[in-house]
Amino acid sequence: KQSIKALLGITVLDHLENDLARIISRTAKNSVNKDESEELEQLREKKEKILEELAKEDARIESLIRTINDIQKKRDKAYEEYLAMGGEIVTQRQELIEKRTVLKTQLTNVNDELLAASASELPLLLVKDILQNVREQAEIEQDHKTMAVAVKKMLRDLPEYSMSQGIIDERRYDIEVFLLYYNSRYQQKSDSDLFKLSDTALSQLQLLLDERLREKKLATTKTKEKYASSQKELDQIDSYLSVDIDEKVISSLYKKIVKFDHEKSEHEAKLEIEEEKRKAINYEAGQVTSEFNKKVESYLKKVELNDDGDRIIKYANVANLIISKYRVALQKSKVSEVASTMTNCYKQLASKKTLIDYIEMDPESLDMIYYNAKRESVPRKSLSAGEKQMMVIALLWSLAICSKKRLPVIIDTPLSRLDSLHRQSLINVYFPKASDQTIILSTDSEIDTTYYQMMKKDIGDEFTLVYDEDAKSTSIKSGYLIGGDIQ
Repeated sequence: KQSIKALLGITVLDHLENDLARIISRTAKNSVNKDESEELEQLREKKEKILEELAKEDARIESLIRTINDIQKKRDKAYEEYLAMGGEIVTQRQELIEKRTVLKTQLTNVNDELLAASASELPLLLVKDILQNVREQAEIEQDHKTMAVAVKKMLRDLPEYSMSQGIIDERRYDIEVFLLYYNSRYQQKSDSDLFKLSDTALSQLQLLLDERLREKKLATTKTKEKYASSQKELDQIDSYLSVDIDEKVISSLYKKIVKFDHEKSEHEAKLEIEEEKRKAINYEAGQVTSEFNKKVESYLKKVELNDDGDRIIKYANVANLIISKYRVALQKSKVSEVASTMTNCYKQLASKKTLIDYIEMDPESLDMIYYNAKRESVPRKSLSAGEKQMMVIALLWSLAICSKKRLPVIIDTPLSRLDSLHRQSLINVYFPKASDQTIILSTDSEIDTTYYQMMKKDIGDEFTLVYDEDAKSTSIKSGYLIGGDIQ
């Protein structure tokens, strides 16, 4: 909060208020004490005492936060070693073994499905073109058969038709000759048919080509993909289970991680208690300040302007009142801009963009309040460690924008506690815009080859700090260390 005030130019009011307090104190000692001024001085002392107590409480909270951060860094380092030694595999070994058994069964079942498909219509896909030719020829033969039946029926019905229509014998003869010609023609074609498929056989062939082969091909393709996916997962599990693991070292690292977690929980509990105490003290400070301001206003109405000492105290208190009101107004105008800018910055960085819709900042206490889209307050405890880090970075970014000061930015191990989405967000969104000059201190496990390539276009220069165990010294080499090689 002090940094926010300093960057926004608000701390100058604190200095001015302190200077005025010294002037009032010095003048009060040299002037004739009156009951009103004594009471005012007592209130001032009470106010200063409670503010001093509030400052001490802030210092205790800051110390606890630093301790918690130090424990978290140690815990993160131990956890990285734990993962590097294969600790996660030890934890998941039984689960991996069980999953491997399930995958083996799945592969057997999928293989049986493929064998069953091979014993069904699937091989006919190899001769699909031939089957299509058979179908076309069979459909032509079906037409011939249909026409032959139709001509025979017309020949059979011709006498009855001729009598009903009064057709003379000569015309009837001509029609009969014509029909006999077509009957002979289609009978010859039917006799020369190649396949002579029945209606049922032709229908089955059409169904096979139009639906069954296509469906069988799609089903088999999905089965093959399922087989490949299961085989790939099985290979990965076999690779994990084949890792050589020193369980004694891993057990020691795990105990260390548990110890750090326990220490962190204890300090977080203490921090929660101190924060509650600070709320109570801050409330009391507000009450005392309000009472003091009212007494100052009452005193100013009664003080004699012709007395130099009283006049100094009067105008100093006037200035204090103005400063008090001006601070709130100034902070309100400043923090509303900071909060708005911080909201925009956070939405660019956060992976869960719907979790927090907007951010407000209390103009007096500078406490931040988070709201979701339903205008409901979002508790700070509900944010993950990565989201809290994104929030801090959004605040720093917004301060840099709002203060309009061109300051360099130094970021130490920025990615160690973040997931991949938040890491990409920092690399693509924040790092290129953080400042005219941004210095990032990282380990090669944070910024690996993938993240290094994403950042490469924005890097001005890069160095590696190489520690010599024998010489107990660190040397600086040009280039960035990735996987044991300097790029």
